[in-house]
Amino acid sequence: MNWQIVEKLINSRSFTYHDDYLDNSELLMKNEFVFQHVYNMEPSPEKYQLTDWQVSPNGDPEWLFVLKRQEYLQDLIYSYLETRNVKYLEKVKYYIFNWIENNYDNLDAKYTTWRTIDTGIRLLNWASAVDILKKNHLLSGVELQTLKAVVNDQVQYLKDNYIDKYDLSNWGVLITTGVLTFDAVNRNVVKPELIDWTMQRFVTEMQVQVDDEGMHWEQSPLYFIEVFRSALCVFGSYKEARLNLDGQIEQILSRMLNAFEYQMLPDGKLLQQGDTDAVPTRDLFNSAWNMLHEEDLNGKIDFLTSMFYYHQDAEVKERHVEGRLDAFVSGNFFNKKNNDYLHVFNGNLGSGHGHASNGQIDLMLNGDQLLIDPGRYTYVDSEIRRSLKSGVSHNVVLVDGQYPIVPKDSWKFKSVAIPVGNEVKHVDGMDAYKLITLNSDGDLYRTRYVTWLAERSTLVVIDVVRNGGKHIASSNWVFDQKVNVDIKSAHEAVLNAAHDKYQLFTSEESAIGVYQQDYSPRYNEKSITSKIKIEQPFEDYYVNFTVIGKADDVQHLNITQAGSEGVVVAPENAYAFRLSYGAEKLDFVLQHLNTFTGHKLYYVDGVPTYGELSVISKTGARRLF
Repeated sequence: MNWQIVEKLINSRSFTYHDDYLDNSELLMKNEFVFQHVYNMEPSPEKYQLTDWQVSPNGDPEWLFVLKRQEYLQDLIYSYLETRNVKYLEKVKYYIFNWIENNYDNLDAKYTTWRTIDTGIRLLNWASAVDILKKNHLLSGVELQTLKAVVNDQVQYLKDNYIDKYDLSNWGVLITTGVLTFDAVNRNVVKPELIDWTMQRFVTEMQVQVDDEGMHWEQSPLYFIEVFRSALCVFGSYKEARLNLDGQIEQILSRMLNAFEYQMLPDGKLLQQGDTDAVPTRDLFNSAWNMLHEEDLNGKIDFLTSMFYYHQDAEVKERHVEGRLDAFVSGNFFNKKNNDYLHVFNGNLGSGHGHASNGQIDLMLNGDQLLIDPGRYTYVDSEIRRSLKSGVSHNVVLVDGQYPIVPKDSWKFKSVAIPVGNEVKHVDGMDAYKLITLNSDGDLYRTRYVTWLAERSTLVVIDVVRNGGKHIASSNWVFDQKVNVDIKSAHEAVLNAAHDKYQLFTSEESAIGVYQQDYSPRYNEKSITSKIKIEQPFEDYYVNFTVIGKADDVQHLNITQAGSEGVVVAPENAYAFRLSYGAEKLDFVLQHLNTFTGHKLYYVDGVPTYGELSVISKTGARRLF
């Protein structure tokens, strides 16, 4: 490792969270712990004194898991490089050998209190720690031999306890990347046959878990970046040590970097989808760009990954993303332009970190985050855990208060939905998405049509549900905490956000209500936000629209079938409404079902229309589907 480059970056204040590293080091010097770093998977904001490696002070076993991963060693290394005070490195050594004493030498704790994921992460954190201790002559020959034995025992434990499912789990990547990074930085410590086994597993994991569009299968951006970040440590450490690495790894990481850009909101925060926290991640993106493209995006960078490799002579580049990512394999669709952002989801559930959210929409307009996923809060099986994973807490349509995906406990589900298919069309300033979902019994069929009018700062959603008999449909819309919802009528609301205000419209047949919704920006943090619920009774078919944005007004339009004037048209056959922007009008016309009785042509204000979804303006009609 090139500590001169790292120290230079610290002196130039290149890393995010400079003060946090220093402040946390002072707590660590007193054996006090606050797990609040951005990339902690299970943070804990409360301060606790370490008294027993096997007892969680807050009752959550995740606290002990984080403790034993020893990510806090990074803080002490950072503080040493900033101050050159060796006491911080001595504390690094203390925590490593204190773990050994209490979790390795202690036969009651050895193996039995370990977890494979925590062991892999710990080895990654030991990689830089052991290197800097050696280079500062703070390890005796006996201590080096002890570390060699302990490290090899941990790697052997990982091999012996590796199960097939890890090939398809973030656990697998976090296991293997720790071993490989440690070996690249500290050569001739881990037995070669163990490294060969680990590398084979790592390549397989990355091939299986990351699709051709760069998305991670677990449907959680948080675990996407955990896999990405740890894999970058392998890539960077191998690059710094000039070791050969399978070329597929760089290709996969490059695809992930592209997908990462779209899972990051315009303000740099991570998209909350599934078990994810709303944390800033632009520093990791900048570090990855430097590592993979050897270009400097002229922003703060991530300390962990940059310790292992940083291209200091990189050309400075400015990067502003305006584009789309249609990730059909995972069912995630992204649209990102300036301060506007749209994410639409209709894919497989993923792992236990996935949520009941087929049809979920996340929306930011003009820098105002409007529609959100309200987070995860805890992994302890509880009412709030199951509620935050359920359809009740997502921007989806429920029927009779139920959603097809039903959580069973913290990690498992009673039933799941089937994402039947997705269609996408981008044309003339309109981005249109058609999402189809079927419940596991096959009797509840949902289609959501989403049209984004970016230049008009407007989102148009049409929901169609087929379910025989009489029911009540309820559409959920969960808003960011900064949005104040003001109900104007049974079918209209004003959304007062930080930068601007927006309108929400739905049909006159519906009723709008505002409710409180649990919201968790980070693990172990909970507050309340607002949710609009739009309810409407229906028989057999439910058809309704929701419009959010800058439209002045939205009105339902009468529609007639050619040759059947005066006959009421069922909404599932033809349905229309008009968006008004001053004098400008946009008519949306939906013909969800194929017409087989009577003429197939319908009229809206005398204009003939045909097609599943059409938009009519003064310049003509566009058939989206």
